[in-house]
Amino acid sequence: MKSCPFCKEQVNDEAIKCRYCQSMLLSLQGADLKSGENSRVTYILDRDLVRFGKFAGAVLAVFLVAGAYLFGFKLDSALDKVRDTQDELKATHEKLATAQRDLEAAQTAVKGLKGMSKPC
Repeated sequence: MKSCPFCKEQVNDEAIKCRYCQSMLLSLQGADLKSGENSRVTYILDRDLVRFGKFAGAVLAVFLVAGAYLFGFKLDSALDKVRDTQDELKATHEKLATAQRDLEAAQTAVKGLKGMSKPC
């Protein structure tokens, strides 16, 4: 048995955490870090902290689902908007391709006219 440096209660020699004051009994300058062979750091999570994280995630999910339902997020209308945008994009792409072909034809015509105007 050894005494806790914080509350002076008797705890087991192998104890990592004091059962009375809940303080950590291992220091960062422990034997594992000094040896250099095993330089890993071990993090200890509190079970209640993990439980709270799960609870907070579940509450957030419930709020998201309820908000989507109450504010009328309609998947069909969003899908229709996406389809309309895709159709507009296709039409714009076709117009751009047509304009590019016209530009290439005009450049070819200009090159032909330049070639004809040069004296031999």
